Amino acid sequence: MIVDNRTGRYIQAVVDKIEEGRLTMRLPTRCPECDQLMSLGTESNHVVYRIGREGAMICIIGCEGYWCINPALVGVESENWQAPA
Repeated sequence: MIVDNRTGRYIQAVVDKIEEGRLTMRLPTRCPECDQLMSLGTESNHVVYRIGREGAMICIIGCEGYWCINPALVGVESENWQAPA
């Protein structure tokens, strides 16, 4: 997946907040677009982050390219963001 600068900042901000333990929301372990449970092998169509060595795989960007975590929660502005259905 090719990402622009803004999307790259979003991904890094999400990862930073997860690692800092500062995201208190329930993090998505399924893609909101295809409902696939994130696991090893799902990375090709999604942007995922694995919490620790044995932890859950979090969907950061879904298979259709939509951001799964509210960018305002990680300090990235996006006036067009809508929560996944």
